[in-house]
Amino acid sequence: MAKKQKARSSKTKTTEKAKPKAKSNGRPIGKTTGVGVVKTWVHIFEKNEALPKTKKLADAEITKFMQSEFPGKKSKIFERVSTVRWRYNKGILTKDKIPKVKSKRYDVGGKRNGSNGKAKRQGQK
Repeated sequence: MAKKQKARSSKTKTTEKAKPKAKSNGRPIGKTTGVGVVKTWVHIFEKNEALPKTKKLADAEITKFMQSEFPGKKSKIFERVSTVRWRYNKGILTKDKIPKVKSKRYDVGGKRNGSNGKAKRQGQK
């Protein structure tokens, strides 16, 4: 006897392509990136440096993005972009692989904001 095949409903078909889901291992996964928090930080720093000058994201905008990407995760680290940027530039977020283009801090208009890495200590000339 032949097995009966279930008829597929047209309601179950979708036109959108589903993103492959990353394994969460209990860790939060970004809504649009589909990866964890650390990889999302790396992604946003890389993308920000690739943007034209007038489109660069300021730290406040990066914070907003991270909070919207992980709405269920309430963490102060999303507000400490400069700390995470320092870790990224040192290769800590990328397992000792220092990025080719280091992330820099920008203001809302895309103008470089912050020190050039050669900050003087008080009392030095």
